Amino acid sequence: MPKTGDITVKEVMRKRFPKVKSGDSLKSVIKKFYRHNVSILPVFSGRTFAGEIRKMNLLKLIIDVDKIPQEEIIEMGYSVDMGFFAKKAKDLMEKHAVFVREDDTVKDVAWRMLRNSVRSCPVVRKNKLVGIVMVDDIMGRILKEMKR
Repeated sequence: MPKTGDITVKEVMRKRFPKVKSGDSLKSVIKKFYRHNVSILPVFSGRTFAGEIRKMNLLKLIIDVDKIPQEEIIEMGYSVDMGFFAKKAKDLMEKHAVFVREDDTVKDVAWRMLRNSVRSCPVVRKNKLVGIVMVDDIMGRILKEMKR
């Protein structure tokens, strides 16, 4: 029996997960977050994985942009974060910087998650999304191993 860190992503990843389309309404996105009790939703444009929406991004919907001091907006960068003006899923979507493969070890993925401050990673095979691995999935496996 391999140690938890040496097992592959394929052994712990979620193959079934809720997803949204880039044109979905924000109401639909919010309902999916709460119906499925997840912190992240992959966004698809057609059959192509386009990015993700994190539950934290929903906070942008309640912030009054007019109340943000000008200097803070300038510090954010030259471009305006359209998430503050979101109408559709694509407006809140972010591109994911960290992708993993099914044959990556959990140990390597845990390190990438820590280094990049992410709680989940899309699992890809030949540029197609085949799953998602989350911190909770890794912790669940560790707990299972501790019970043995």
